[in-house]
Amino acid sequence: MSHKKHQKYLRATLFPVIALAVIISIFFQINSEDSESASIEVLKEAVDGRLHIEDSINLEELYKNALSFKLKEAEDQSMDIWFHDGAGLTINKFSLEGRHVNSIVLPPINEPVGLNRVSDFFVYNKDSIFVYDAQYRRLLLTNEKSDVLNLWLINNYIPELSAGRNNEIIDVYKNEKNELKIDLTGYSNIYYQSDPNFFRKNSLVYQINLSTEQVSRGLPYPEKSPYLDHLFWSGVMPYVRKAENGYLAVFPLDEKIYRYDLALAFKDVIDSKPNNFPRAIGNKYGNPQEMNFARIDRKLNGFNLKTRGVFNTHNEQVFAKIYRAPLGDHDEIPDDYASFLMGDYPSKHYLQVFKVEGDSFVKKYSDIEISRLGLGNLLHIDGAGRYYFLKNDPESEANVIVICRPGPDNKQIAYAD
Repeated sequence: MSHKKHQKYLRATLFPVIALAVIISIFFQINSEDSESASIEVLKEAVDGRLHIEDSINLEELYKNALSFKLKEAEDQSMDIWFHDGAGLTINKFSLEGRHVNSIVLPPINEPVGLNRVSDFFVYNKDSIFVYDAQYRRLLLTNEKSDVLNLWLINNYIPELSAGRNNEIIDVYKNEKNELKIDLTGYSNIYYQSDPNFFRKNSLVYQINLSTEQVSRGLPYPEKSPYLDHLFWSGVMPYVRKAENGYLAVFPLDEKIYRYDLALAFKDVIDSKPNNFPRAIGNKYGNPQEMNFARIDRKLNGFNLKTRGVFNTHNEQVFAKIYRAPLGDHDEIPDDYASFLMGDYPSKHYLQVFKVEGDSFVKKYSDIEISRLGLGNLLHIDGAGRYYFLKNDPESEANVIVICRPGPDNKQIAYAD
């Protein structure tokens, strides 16, 4: 990988971050199906929506501020656990047994090749670890020895790129010409929240050729979303993941899965058919918003959790996502957040699993409720088809990864409702 001659590094000016305001007020039931939605087939050999626990990994309690867990699987099926600590400026590596292996220490922002915080990172291999600071739009290349190998000022490539902390690295790869490329999420900060056409003018993914400095922009907010006017103008970012034939985008407040080709153009939309999600939307842009957040956000709406990727198992490519189902508009659940947070009103979380093969997109199982097993975010699906979840335990600060597998079991199982 060629090391570009460093120019004089100027401290990037921080653009105001567009607040991720979720404007939701008047609710109604969405009964109509999108006539252009791709159909979903559920495999007949599904395992009745069951999940059983095989093992767990207890990480050494060295770091309290553990963010963005990722599992990196090698060709020999060995695996490492990685996470960062945000403003602590370290990338931490653990073994699959939960033992601390290494910490990569990154230079601070007051140094010429420094960062202010870690927004996201991508492990290409042990000698090439890409770290992104979305606040300052800096991409740093390091290795496991903490050597700084390169730094790119992304603001020079994309002056309009937003500085939101939720901007992510989708992929780092080489094209057919052996040129290094990176895919980043973000949106343009030259279109303000006050612009009613914010969503129509924007691109959400940037393909940057780090070798030639060329940039491709695309993947707009989906015109087919029933929540377009109500939610997306506020700058809600999707989770974008890459498959063999294109990109999959999941928006936190939209139950559908949007597909785009490798050139970032819209292909089609998949209805994932979740349990009662979502039911409520807000007033159109520019209208007064009268809302009660607990009722709208928890009682009426569902919410997609972060997805980790499209994973290759021995037999197939698998895409999975987790969503929080709405609690239902019941009188015993308070409508105001202050009262709501004082009580115990647990939400149900469901796992959806899809088989991806070319343009085919098949829902493998009925939605699997994972809440009763105490499971949180899905981190990884390995080559053998095992699912790695971060344990959801509000009473404990320990980081535990739970390994599960779909299939029948007489011990701990979760059934789809």
